[in-house]
Amino acid sequence: MKPQTLITLIIAAGITPDKFQITGDVVHWVNEADNTPENNSVVQGVIDANSSVNWNLQYAKDAKIAQLKALYDIDVAANVTVGVNAVSYVWKGDLVSASFVRDRILADEQSLLPAVDHWYDINHTKVTMVLADLKNIAAAIALKDHGARENLENCRAVVMAATTIEEVNAVTW
Repeated sequence: MKPQTLITLIIAAGITPDKFQITGDVVHWVNEADNTPENNSVVQGVIDANSSVNWNLQYAKDAKIAQLKALYDIDVAANVTVGVNAVSYVWKGDLVSASFVRDRILADEQSLLPAVDHWYDINHTKVTMVLADLKNIAAAIALKDHGARENLENCRAVVMAATTIEEVNAVTW
């Protein structure tokens, strides 16, 4: 009888178990683009000494990059605080909200809608403002997203340059 394999999965936020395929002792990530399994694990795991699972450097790199992508997604969805009329407000900073802000700015600049005179903060409070204030919110979101992207790419470069699993595991967000 084959020994049991104990795998502890630490699944990053936004990763759901139905995106994994387990074949024998190998955990596969399902590529969302074409729904095919790939031989790269997206998990960090602890595998017991009797395991026949091939836990190697490439798996560790793939797992770390998946973890970093999940942390990037969390940062990109974070809210921003921007002052309007000398008062600080918290604004939604996720991709959908950022798109609404950009669309409203564009519509205002092309005179497709009446001039911006308000926007709603995260608590649904109607805040009086002008177009410049809405642009400040858009800039804060863009700055946050740019910082997250730079961090992801810098971390990814360190992971890809790693020559040991310990070096991979040392990379933090």
